[in-house]
Amino acid sequence: MSMTARIGPYRVLRLINKGGQGGVYLGYDSRLQRRVAIKLYRLPEERARHKKLLKEAQVVASIQSSRVVQCYDVIVGDENLALIMEYVSGCDLQHVLNETTLSIASVLSIATDLAAALAAARAQGIVHKDLKPGNILVTTSGRVKLTDFGIASSVSSSRSRERAEASASCVSPEQYLGGDVDLRSDLFALGCLLYRMLTSVNPFISEGRLDPYKLLSHNPPLLDTLTPDLPAGLAQLVNRLLQKDPEDRPADTQQVRYALREISRGIPLSVSGSLQLESRPFFREESASDLPLIMPADLHRGGRSHFSRDQRFSLARIIPDSLLARAASLLGAALTIAAVVQLLLIPNQTRVHIEQPQTKFSNEVVTPSQVSELWIIEQIKHAAVSELGEIFVTGPVGATPVRTLSAAHQERAADEQLSVSLRCQGQWCLFSLRRSAENISVSRQAVLLSDMSVDHWRRTIQDVTRDLYQ
Repeated sequence: MSMTARIGPYRVLRLINKGGQGGVYLGYDSRLQRRVAIKLYRLPEERARHKKLLKEAQVVASIQSSRVVQCYDVIVGDENLALIMEYVSGCDLQHVLNETTLSIASVLSIATDLAAALAAARAQGIVHKDLKPGNILVTTSGRVKLTDFGIASSVSSSRSRERAEASASCVSPEQYLGGDVDLRSDLFALGCLLYRMLTSVNPFISEGRLDPYKLLSHNPPLLDTLTPDLPAGLAQLVNRLLQKDPEDRPADTQQVRYALREISRGIPLSVSGSLQLESRPFFREESASDLPLIMPADLHRGGRSHFSRDQRFSLARIIPDSLLARAASLLGAALTIAAVVQLLLIPNQTRVHIEQPQTKFSNEVVTPSQVSELWIIEQIKHAAVSELGEIFVTGPVGATPVRTLSAAHQERAADEQLSVSLRCQGQWCLFSLRRSAENISVSRQAVLLSDMSVDHWRRTIQDVTRDLYQ
């Protein structure tokens, strides 16, 4: 591979997608041994637009949710910028909708995940403003993640009278008129998406273009007149989301998520995981071929990481390397001592008890060789840490090693309990996880196929675990 096929410390493997704003490449971070998605932009000459690209990274990085694509780093060269983001294998929802009609169960699964993503964005005061199918990624585990907050902004700075930049398929009336936008504009876009998934028709598009009359003055045909036998409450929910006046829409995601949960109660458990099966034919092929030959040279060695959530300048620019290294060594020692003191005096780790996994396999099942009870527990622990912070695990499998640093910590009762089940029949495996804590009892399930790669198994188990904490 050419040495120029790198962006900063990231190796570039191949092109994933080429869009109007720039290319998206599959990359690899050898330091953390993980794949990444590299979104490449040509830097605009105007300083304001330059800042806007950098703001996109800060916006995405501030949202911590398993339903939102995470931003890891920003590499800036003299003429180009690269966003280093979480790599999501699978495909985008636009591709799926272009090729097939989804089941009701899949539609509800997508809406539920998107409502969780919007809730996480709202917690950071962020409006997405472009909730179109192309910005929704379907993972190989059958869940969705929201991406591309390129035109998103904080609620405090969203009072703009300029014509909205959102795509025609998801623009709200207030966006189109250049008015104030908030979460309810994103909920209108969610209503547009639900209407399209259920009817294969965009409610406010005529002859491939946005129809302002329909958007501002005309209500689309009621869902239950176009699609009979909808679950109780679904048509009413979509109708509320598509109200012209934001005041008439649900006020927050909690109302929407509650409605979706109630509607989903009527869906048979046997069809859980349907989105994975229906989308699987459209997943991207994972291939090491099609390598881009040359990346912009200014990003290879001259590119600098500009990702920082708190600091406004780099210490490396004002402190010599030798002093910086010595300071780093002293700081590391101080942090180590502080960590030991914390273990001794402040037992603040969440204590999680994981029961013995319940497993059942038919004779013909052949799962990936790495999959075992301990391996499953390790994936659950990894995902739980991302949601809870440091944890102390008890139980017959994968428990945290006992230490004598803090007897009080070891004797404290578990804060919560996880029950694990994996049952396989033929090519199908049903993974179940239940979380029990004070006043909390929630469970999640996912369907796995025995011939899936171990990476698919890992991502699915971790996604299910994270979803327990949403």
